[in-house]
Amino acid sequence: MEHKYFQFPLMLIRQLHIDPEEAKQNILRFALVDFALKQSISEEDAANQILYNFLRGGGLTEAVNWMGEATSQTGETYYEYRDEIEYAYFTEANKEDAISEVINTLHADSKLMSLAIQNCQLNKINKFFGVSGRDPDARLRDYKRLKKAIDAHEAKHGKEPRPTILKDLFFDLIEEPELLAFYVAIRSLEGPRPFTATNRPTIAGRAAGYKSAALLPKDNEVFKKFSNRYHFDKALHELINRSLVKSYLSKKHWRQFYLSTKLTPVQLGRAVAQAKIKRDVMKKKAEAMQGYLQLYNTTTI
Repeated sequence: MEHKYFQFPLMLIRQLHIDPEEAKQNILRFALVDFALKQSISEEDAANQILYNFLRGGGLTEAVNWMGEATSQTGETYYEYRDEIEYAYFTEANKEDAISEVINTLHADSKLMSLAIQNCQLNKINKFFGVSGRDPDARLRDYKRLKKAIDAHEAKHGKEPRPTILKDLFFDLIEEPELLAFYVAIRSLEGPRPFTATNRPTIAGRAAGYKSAALLPKDNEVFKKFSNRYHFDKALHELINRSLVKSYLSKKHWRQFYLSTKLTPVQLGRAVAQAKIKRDVMKKKAEAMQGYLQLYNTTTI
């Protein structure tokens, strides 16, 4: 990926309005590991990483321990390769033999294969995102804790929107938690589409961390604040001034307005017009079909 994004459930921004630092950490705990666990890992990379951690330390403890169990059963310790490892890479002379032996060990144990892949996924986080930090065990533990709460919430209320935000932008805006929440609210509505049609109460609710009005607690202060036109317009204009919202289209008689973080004003105007034409065509087709069905039913009675 050319650009590095964080993606996370909308509900995690609720904490931004209470404890921004804890919210930041929870978003990172979820987004980093959730991304990592979706990445495809080759057998060679998995074998390379698990052998490095087995001989040199670090890595996912369960994976390393399971590797130890496997070697105790096969009698293969791999210690002859200990001095051949440098910065997680083998010298060309022994690399092929070493990796081949480890892959055979992984093939003999599906659980070990799964753990070795997970170990490699977690070890790639720092390099890919350019972050430093916690060991794989701590990251996985925190991720599972958050995911358990998210899964329970989704089982009760349905799937959460999962907005994306550029990594660098996230760190830029984290010092302005309300503005970050407002931007994430818009991204959660826009999703992969080029623009979104929405209204002020919907964005206000999303900025509070709730996907729908039905889930909003009574008298939520964040919702009340952004439902106010002054505060809403102030946040929106700040995002527009920073080019984070690239276009905004509204008219007095419209019940909703249009926003885009991707399209220029001209492009948004064209996209909205095309969408309206498409809806009108679909509506006319539906009306024509309904008329045909009524006529058919009348003539066949």
